[in-house]
Amino acid sequence: MALLGIPNMKAFLWQLLTIKIIGVYDSAIAVILKERFLARIKKILLVNHSIVRNKFALYN
Repeated sequence: MALLGIPNMKAFLWQLLTIKIIGVYDSAIAVILKERFLARIKKILLVNHSIVRNKFALYN
């Protein structure tokens, strides 16, 4: 009976390890996507700021 439990325990531990690895992988992807998104937002804000500044300089 105890021998039957060993493969099940190995499968269970393997599933836990796999879930942990996938969770870390998903977290890493989320961080990368967040950084890319923030970089795009900063670029848009910088471009808009320079456009507004240039228009203001034209009128003064």
